[in-house]
Amino acid sequence: MSKLNKRRPLIAVLVNEPDRSFLSGSLNIIQKELFSADMDVAVFSTLLTRYEETDIENKVFDLINYDHIDGVIVFLKGLNGMDLQEKIGLRLAALDKPVIYMDEFEQDEFNTVYEYDECTRIAVEHIAKVHGVKTAAYVGGHRDREYYQRLRKSFFAQMDKYGITVPENLDFYGNGLDGDYGAIADAMISAGLPEGVLCCSDYAAVSVIGELAKRNVRVPEDIIVIGCCRNEPYESRTLNISSVERDPSVISINAARHMIALVKGTEYDPYEGASAEFYNGFSCGCGSLDIPRLSEAARNESLPYGADGFFSSYNYMQEELISAPDFTDFLWKVDWYTLYLEGLKGMWICLNDNIMHTSTAVTDYTDTMSIPYCRLNGGGSVEEGRSFDRSIMLPELFADRDEPSAYFFVSLHFNNVNFGYMALSFGNTGAVYTGVFEKWLRYVTCAFEKQRRHTIYCDTTLNAQIRDTLTGLLNMRGFKRIMTDEFEKSKGKLLRIISVDVDNLNGINKAYGYSEGDKLLQKVAVILNNSAGDGDICVRVSGDEFIIAGILDPENPADEVPLKLERNLEAYNSSCSAGYGIHFFSSAVTAVFDSTELLDKLPYDAAYQRNMTKDNRNKKRILNAPEPEQEEFDPEERRYVGKMLNDNMLRYQFQPIVDARTGEIFAYEALMRSGGEKKLSPIAILNHAAALGRLADIERLTLTNTLEYLSSHKDDFGEKMLFVNSIPSCILSDEDFDEIYSKYRSAMEQMVIEFTEQTEASSDQLKVIIDRSQKMRFKIAIDDYGTGYSNISNLLTFMPFCVKIDRSLIMNIQSDKRKQHFTRNIIEYAHDNNFNVLAEGVETSEELATVISMGVDLIQGYYTAKPSFELLGCISPDVSEEIIRAYNSSRYTTARKTYFTDNETVSDLKALDLEGYTDIVISSPEYTINGSGGYISELTVLISDNTECTLNLNHVNLRDDHGGSSIVVGKNSRLTLNIAGEVTISGSIYVPEGSGIKIVGGGRLSVTPLSNQKFGIGCDMNHSYGDIGIYLNNRFGVKLAADRCVGIGGGYNASGSVIEIDGGEASVDISGKKVMGIGAMFAVPNVKINGSSIGIRLQCSEGIGIGSFESNIGVSINDSILRIKAEGDIVKGIFGYNGDNSAIDLTDCNLSVKLNGKNVHGIGCNSGLGRLSMKKCFCDVRIEGGYCCAFGGLDKETMIIVDECSGSAYAASASPYIFRAEDDKLRITNSDISLYEGE
Repeated sequence: MSKLNKRRPLIAVLVNEPDRSFLSGSLNIIQKELFSADMDVAVFSTLLTRYEETDIENKVFDLINYDHIDGVIVFLKGLNGMDLQEKIGLRLAALDKPVIYMDEFEQDEFNTVYEYDECTRIAVEHIAKVHGVKTAAYVGGHRDREYYQRLRKSFFAQMDKYGITVPENLDFYGNGLDGDYGAIADAMISAGLPEGVLCCSDYAAVSVIGELAKRNVRVPEDIIVIGCCRNEPYESRTLNISSVERDPSVISINAARHMIALVKGTEYDPYEGASAEFYNGFSCGCGSLDIPRLSEAARNESLPYGADGFFSSYNYMQEELISAPDFTDFLWKVDWYTLYLEGLKGMWICLNDNIMHTSTAVTDYTDTMSIPYCRLNGGGSVEEGRSFDRSIMLPELFADRDEPSAYFFVSLHFNNVNFGYMALSFGNTGAVYTGVFEKWLRYVTCAFEKQRRHTIYCDTTLNAQIRDTLTGLLNMRGFKRIMTDEFEKSKGKLLRIISVDVDNLNGINKAYGYSEGDKLLQKVAVILNNSAGDGDICVRVSGDEFIIAGILDPENPADEVPLKLERNLEAYNSSCSAGYGIHFFSSAVTAVFDSTELLDKLPYDAAYQRNMTKDNRNKKRILNAPEPEQEEFDPEERRYVGKMLNDNMLRYQFQPIVDARTGEIFAYEALMRSGGEKKLSPIAILNHAAALGRLADIERLTLTNTLEYLSSHKDDFGEKMLFVNSIPSCILSDEDFDEIYSKYRSAMEQMVIEFTEQTEASSDQLKVIIDRSQKMRFKIAIDDYGTGYSNISNLLTFMPFCVKIDRSLIMNIQSDKRKQHFTRNIIEYAHDNNFNVLAEGVETSEELATVISMGVDLIQGYYTAKPSFELLGCISPDVSEEIIRAYNSSRYTTARKTYFTDNETVSDLKALDLEGYTDIVISSPEYTINGSGGYISELTVLISDNTECTLNLNHVNLRDDHGGSSIVVGKNSRLTLNIAGEVTISGSIYVPEGSGIKIVGGGRLSVTPLSNQKFGIGCDMNHSYGDIGIYLNNRFGVKLAADRCVGIGGGYNASGSVIEIDGGEASVDISGKKVMGIGAMFAVPNVKINGSSIGIRLQCSEGIGIGSFESNIGVSINDSILRIKAEGDIVKGIFGYNGDNSAIDLTDCNLSVKLNGKNVHGIGCNSGLGRLSMKKCFCDVRIEGGYCCAFGGLDKETMIIVDECSGSAYAASASPYIFRAEDDKLRITNSDISLYEGE
């Protein structure tokens, strides 16, 4: 921003704790008055914080650059600390701009004082004239607080005026908010109850009333009690006592109008009005308990604690932020949780320069700030490198906006670390952040500190690595560290760098394998070390690049190292028995060592000269080579390609991409084909398009055509993805891409864009693709990985969803150890960084079995399915079974070590890990596994077939990162799982058909599969689950995310197994495309819930809380609390798609069902005869959508019986139904349910 021009005046407001109700109301009024005069507002605010963090919290006021401010409104006496008040007071006194002081005690031209005399007059006048009080007690605040001194003085002046006396023993001045109100009540009773009590605050009044009531003193019958300042902190919102309510309107309007007049040079027009109002409550007898208002107030106060509220136990914000794997993911999570900041229009996180890499305490702000995250116009943005000069405070202040706006600045710190600050905007609404923000910000700053410590740890670890692990030579970090230390001793001498490049390392790798290439590099290291002079150091710069660095005497600069290097290389080659020799390109440069900056410059200069030598040799080769023949092409064919692009004649075949665990189709790849009469290969089309300069047309047409196909075949694709090849160097313009995105927004989330690692796109073009993938939610795949000399670390730049291993590595991999070695490295690296791995070009059964055993996630090739113009629904059943067999076999044959229990009864989890065990097979009647807090094991627990066993888990934490089960119940086995302490299963619990599990104990169990697992407890979509019983006396939770998944249950229920939950508190949190909380996806579930509290939350395209997608259901819930919340396209609460023989019985239940989507159904069936019975239930059902029905069946055949029920049911849509059943099938008796149907 070269020139800073504000469009309108900017007024600064300085305030502490603006979320307090009186200040919040005042700020709301001030903002609106200033907006009406077309002025912007910058509110610099502090929050309630610990005493030791006050100074760093107050740093936010140091941000203010008064050169950019046109006026200041300050709540000076409310600022946190006398030192701060004095500092700011002195600064403002010297300011040559308008300053308005709010609530100052000495009123002058620029002060706006709240008249407390109006509050005290109203209160005293009421008790004197209405109740005839002559003797009263006074309950005041802290003796040393100026505010309470003023208030007490005003109260006593008014009481003198009306002839009311306060005996000395009834003057309780000095107790404040933390006073002993029991002692005050005792003192009043001992002295003889006065006629009334005047209190300095509502908090004091409520406390006095409570203590008197404990002592059988009735209010107002025996004594009246009056509060004061209802909109102060601790006001009695849920007990309507008699009190005086402060109104901030007068001082706020006058402060703003005065400021407007001073800034614009216009006449000041004061506002007159009442500054206080008496509220007739029950505590003086003039009012009764206002039940409707108090009920509403209590409900509003409890909203943040409800299922959707910020303080709900279902709010996992803190856990999600703390668990973010990296800083970028953390910032996107922050963006997601801004949903709790109601009315937010904009947010900017402004960080101190390099703060995430700073390990020492930082309290001040740096001169340059960066904005890694901002949210504006409803969308978040995570960027790197956007910096600005702190003196402008926030770039948005100088943006060209049509409307005025307010910006709230708050400090961003954790303990003694000042990260920077955050700016919030609620636009021109006048809104102020609430108390929720204070806790929200605390979650954010705690997670900031976690990210900072993680970054510093990574920095420290990286800095500690000064040697190359392959060769043992120094790396560039080690080079700079050693030579920096050398600088003081050798300053003024000559620094010599010999740069060495190993010729044709790529060719040796291809011909002999990468292990041979590694051996060659180790031999090079020996040659370099033998050639280096005394005091020289040898350094590996990168893959095939090295340097020898040393210090030369400028008086005698002779250097024998280049000659020794040449002789040692010749000696090696003459004696080498390998089928190849080692050849170098090298160059040497020297410069006076007068600055450590030379350590960056000189290696670069040496490398540049070396590359010039190499390029010159290659040019000579080209000059001496015969001239290549001119490219021949068919002109008619080229014209046809032009017509093909003009008329959009491109067609596409779709090749299935298969899940390497289940054999199911996971996705399709769109493969370009020519349309029309001429059949040209894709390579021919691309070559002609390149010659015509029309590759960008292919990019645009391919993206548009495939998205159109995906959108028009939505039902065929379901949740499957579509891989599409891209030409990153022909990136679409923002205008073209935004047009495509606006048309195909929802389809784009199922798209995976492919490009090769060796793409010719620039870094800027690749950054555009990566940014678009984050904002538009499509995914990225790296194609042809493994061709050439791939750089694995480059994957971190792209952070792809998938890495596709090239066919050249997959072909005959079963018999090629070199390919297996390299492929295994790719897979391990990808999985460590949460990338999927796809084996491309699988054409034989042997190749299939090999890549599955190595751990690939996805398979593509002619062996699994050939491309076709129509989408295949599934691959060959024989191949699918082959994949499942290979996967199951690989899990237990690849480098696994199994511990078999014999006569022992207990094992230590850490001891098993230390001995290298990967599995434990339990056949004992009872067994105990002991863990320890925080220790995580990847051990798999297997219960033997035909076994009845009790397994005690004590503080155990099991994890499976590869989509498997952490606990597997054997065939025809019965497991009692006894939970003690905190037990976390970060995998699934597999319970097959014919077996069963009972989960008991007093501990807490959390089942949170990590790797796209299909189920939490039970089985996957293709099999039947066994009996599942959960009888915990504590909390239990299942949380998972996958395209298709079920929390408790599975795909089928062939044996009529029962899912039973009895007692305790359970939560089931599922997200994906087609999901189920509890039940059978495609069969009849039998679900029984007794005496439990269960919360089910779904975020999905299609989802059911409890039930089945394709069958009738049996659900019985008694004496329980059930909360179901779901959002998606098609969402159901308790539901069966086939109503015949379905039975849903709810008795003595507290039922909350809140659903939002396109097609929404609360409780019932899709069609057919069924029964829904509710008896003695309280219902809170709220459903909204395009079509919605609260209770019943779509064809009105369901029998609905409602008896002795109460609550409310709300259905809002174009076609809403509360009860959908024929009149003779709807029986409602002895019930009181409020119903609402509307749009």
